[in-house]
Amino acid sequence: MIYRALSLAICGFLCHAAHAADLNSWANVTALRVGDRVGVLESGFKKHAGVLTGVTEEAISVREKKNGISIPRGSVLWVFKPAPNKRLRNTLIGVAAGVGLGVALDQTVGRFLRNESSGDGGRALTYTLPVAGGALLGAFIPAEEVVYRPKSLPGSGKNPLKTGP
Repeated sequence: MIYRALSLAICGFLCHAAHAADLNSWANVTALRVGDRVGVLESGFKKHAGVLTGVTEEAISVREKKNGISIPRGSVLWVFKPAPNKRLRNTLIGVAAGVGLGVALDQTVGRFLRNESSGDGGRALTYTLPVAGGALLGAFIPAEEVVYRPKSLPGSGKNPLKTGP
């Protein structure tokens, strides 16, 4: 049983790594359709979000609210597609994970503490804290699909997200 779970985890990791290795290809950006909602993070960490108006080998064009902007490919740090709002679904998943964690805590640490002391005073905390924490994580973790993230900026050879020397 444990070998099966371990092999599934390794397969999932490899699939994720294969997908992540493809993120530095500009072809992912050119595959986007005009009219798609996209976000672009450019060097200087300025974020632009709007509707895609065009993509060339040299730049990406986005229409924000009323004005359009063209960002040269060499300045693009990230291109992402905002996921549809699934906050309620993610919150419910977080609550379910919190309930599972609460049950596990109650049956292990909670049982030990109830044996060592009298009363069920801590039982409410062993359920409340994990459920609340899971709900908050589910609600506030952003869900975006990263389309393009270069390993380094073209021409510089430096990782744009790495700070320091």
